[in-house]
Amino acid sequence: MKKIVTMILCLLLLVMLPADAHAATNSVTTRNYNSNFADKKIPKLKTGKNKITIKNNVSSGILYRGVKYVAPKNGTYTFKFTNLRSSAIDYPMCTVTAHCASSIKSKSDHYQVVQLSLASGEYRSFNLISPDWASEIGDATTIASLNNLNYMDYSTLTLTLKKGMVVVLSMSSPQEIIDGRCNCKATNETMAVDVKITRN
Repeated sequence: MKKIVTMILCLLLLVMLPADAHAATNSVTTRNYNSNFADKKIPKLKTGKNKITIKNNVSSGILYRGVKYVAPKNGTYTFKFTNLRSSAIDYPMCTVTAHCASSIKSKSDHYQVVQLSLASGEYRSFNLISPDWASEIGDATTIASLNNLNYMDYSTLTLTLKKGMVVVLSMSSPQEIIDGRCNCKATNETMAVDVKITRN
């Protein structure tokens, strides 16, 4: 009898927990793919929480390291990037560029770069920086100035997509920030960033 009561209480607890508590994080690692955005082996992101591991080799000659997302329904999607980190680098930085195509079957030259509208103009990419750098090295004035450009410790990318449209996120130019002016040097150390995808 005690076992039955315990099972019922556990089930009630699971039902009462917020839906977000049940959401598992989808972990993917970027794939080197040169400029072929239609590469079928590029790992897929899922709606909800994702952890992207960014592996790099500065001597490989590979330009793009990517992941992709295929829209399951029509809607406006938000990609929120947070918590860029590295176990070997104190202050990591990584450039992110988004390319979009109408279908997963589109060939590489049909993937259009997504233009980003920022305070100082139009950008083809944005540079994620470590939140630790923002809080420990950069002062408030420097951070505000960088955010007006395309450097930020988090970023939200909003895209209106139709069902079946594909977005490839290129995680390129991983670097290590070496001073408060955001001067960097290339690195082959592994990084990771969290991306939460929601549909409005």
